[in-house]
Amino acid sequence: MMPLFFYPFGFILAMFGLMLWFQYEKNDRLVRFAQVVFILGFGLYVLSLMFAQVSWGNKLFLAFRDMAILAVINWVLMLLKPKTIAFWAIVLLLIGVFQYFAVRSMITAISGEEIVYNVDEEGEWLVEMEPNADLKLLSYRLKGLAKFRNAFEPSDNNSTDLDDYLVVNVLKNDTESVKKVADVLKGSAQVESIEANEVIKVNPIQKMEATRSNEDLGINDPEVNKQWAMQALQMKSFYAFLRKQKIRPKKKVKLAILDTGVDSKHEDLKDNYVSIEKRSDNDPQGHGTHCAGIAGAVSNNGIGIASFGLGHQFYAITSVKVLNANGMGTQETIIDGMLKAADNGVSVISMSLGGRVGKRRQKAYEKAVKYANKKGAIVVVAAGNENRNATGTSPANIPGVITVSAVDSTLTRAIFSNEVGDLAMGISAPGVAIYSTMPDDQYASLNGTSMATPYVAGLIAMMKSINPTLTTKEIYRILSETGKMTRNDKETGRLIQPFKVLKQLFK
Repeated sequence: MMPLFFYPFGFILAMFGLMLWFQYEKNDRLVRFAQVVFILGFGLYVLSLMFAQVSWGNKLFLAFRDMAILAVINWVLMLLKPKTIAFWAIVLLLIGVFQYFAVRSMITAISGEEIVYNVDEEGEWLVEMEPNADLKLLSYRLKGLAKFRNAFEPSDNNSTDLDDYLVVNVLKNDTESVKKVADVLKGSAQVESIEANEVIKVNPIQKMEATRSNEDLGINDPEVNKQWAMQALQMKSFYAFLRKQKIRPKKKVKLAILDTGVDSKHEDLKDNYVSIEKRSDNDPQGHGTHCAGIAGAVSNNGIGIASFGLGHQFYAITSVKVLNANGMGTQETIIDGMLKAADNGVSVISMSLGGRVGKRRQKAYEKAVKYANKKGAIVVVAAGNENRNATGTSPANIPGVITVSAVDSTLTRAIFSNEVGDLAMGISAPGVAIYSTMPDDQYASLNGTSMATPYVAGLIAMMKSINPTLTTKEIYRILSETGKMTRNDKETGRLIQPFKVLKQLFK
């Protein structure tokens, strides 16, 4: 790939040659010089555009836009050519405009990157360096502008190149400084890719009245009647099949909740919880604990609510804290959590988080998902709550993840839920008025694709405990084939049906 600065430099050089050509058309020597300048600049511009790492559609758009600019300049020159003072005033003005305003805009366009402002103030950029890059040289180029540190430390460096990533922290917290650092990084031959270290935030918790169900599920958890989703998921048949077939796990697996932490001492979680790290065993916010209860509250223990496994022999819940007490994190903290979960032998990673992104490719997320998959983990992600297409939400849109939308008690897409029909592996689960655990032995009912996601993650954990060799694609195929149609099937994907999943596994 040609250095990015060749694109605006070539364009400006061509523009300047065109100006000279018009001004000195009666001077053969100067005209020939102007022609050489124009051809050289235009050739450099065309080559840089051809080799730019953007789609051909974007290339055509940029070419059309730039030719329109040259046409306007040509027209202005024709009008002002006799007026020498005015002509040179326009020349200086145009050069000034391009130098101080358009150049950065053009570099941004040609690079396919956007300057993102919703970034971590302690580390604005995630930068992938070339292997064996000279970090001293990068430090010299960023001197006075930014500092950097290693971003990720996967235990198996041979399975990923995430260990080549740096977090770059801009020293002055202003838009101009962020742009300057981005320009330095994009112009460096040692930089493989650059993406914003975006801030991620869980949606505000909405407490509401639980929707009740009077169905007898055949278990003794006293508040299971507040879990309407259990009836929609045919959990009575699920539990009965487990008992009748005397199903036992081939392996007790771990399901990791990547969130605000989990209250490991909760009365309905503690017997089904294992710790990866002490800092993740508390939850000052509540979001993570609520998700943990949906995925893995101990069933049939005479306490609280129920989840999938009868008892706690099939899978255990664990936690990796990737969001702070305000429910906020970054792309860096989330990816680091994914690596930590995978390195600790987790079989299912549940992420009820995400945010809107631009059209940039999220390379670091993709690498993290691939790393987790290589370690045997299935990654399950919430679709998001913006009532939009989840193709614009990350990490919901990352290849290799199973993305979960939310439905209500009528099996209609929840009014807030993003659509997953355009994603490769979209599925749905209940996500409205979902009753589950909260810190300090409390319980509450909340809304969100955040609540739908751990239903899917919990079911997948059951599947992995019964058949540990199942891959993401195999699991999604089973979930989709056995799933129930919703009222908005093309938008939500199929609604998971745990009983039918078990029957499919034991055919």
